[in-house]
Amino acid sequence: MTTYGEVRYSAEKRAWTIMCEPHVSIRLKRVFGKLQKSSTGKHTISDTPENARDLEWFIQRYPMAVHDEARLVQRAQDHRDTAAMVASIL
Repeated sequence: MTTYGEVRYSAEKRAWTIMCEPHVSIRLKRVFGKLQKSSTGKHTISDTPENARDLEWFIQRYPMAVHDEARLVQRAQDHRDTAAMVASIL
């Protein structure tokens, strides 16, 4: 299977570092609007449930090696759980 880069979690920074090919970087910056438009190759996003869910979705489109996949999946699930709880309240 072709991969377009890799994703690593840094507990020290509480952030995900994404290293990817240039054409994938362009797409990544569209999804994560807070990334600097001038950044290339290596990007860092904070470890929030929302970012984890978006990153999980992005990796489905552009497969990457994820070095802490269990954390990514759990954080994305946290976001889904919160959204479901809000929907049930409303």
